[in-house]
Parts: sequence; structure tokens; C-alpha cells
Amino acid sequence: MEERGDTHMEQLLERARHLENEAGALLEEARQAARAARDSLDLDGKLERHPYAMLAGALGIGYLLGGGLFTRMTSRVLRIGARLLVLPVLGAYASAEAR
Repeated sequence: MEERGDTHMEQLLERARHLENEAGALLEEARQAARAARDSLDLDGKLERHPYAMLAGALGIGYLLGGGLFTRMTSRVLRIGARLLVLPVLGAYASAEAR
């Protein structure tokens, strides 16, 4: 009975070592993927070249992640933005028709 317990303990330790190795490999792959993403996006360079645009983007992403997408304020801003975009198009269309 004692040998059986030792065998189970050895198997358990073997599985634990295997899981530890697998977790280490997964962590290293995640680090490499994060490095590759950071390098391809060049966030540091973009931040130096366009600090205000990056700040505006960060604020926008934070607003969306914070649940601001489905609020009354967002719908109002989108309606106003749509009107501001449509007015110049309609004006250009009307002036083209008048010619």
C-alpha cells in the first residue's frame, strides 16, 4: 500500500513539473507576442510625434471601455456629428445642382 502511495505521489509531481514547464513556455510566448505588438504599433514613436492625438485616442478608448457607448450623451454627440458631416455634403450637392 505504501508503494502505491509513492507511485501516485511521483506521478503527481511529474504532472506538476510538466504543467510548470508548459506555463513557462506559454508565458514566454505571451511576452514575445506583446513585444512584437509593441514594436509593430510603435506607440512610443507615435506618442512623441503626436502627443495630443494619442491623448485623445486614450480618452476615447477609456470612454468606450467605461461604458460610455450607450449613453444619452453619446447619442447626442453622434447626432450632432452626423448633422455636421451631412451639411457640407448637402451644400456641395445643392451648389452643383444650381449650376
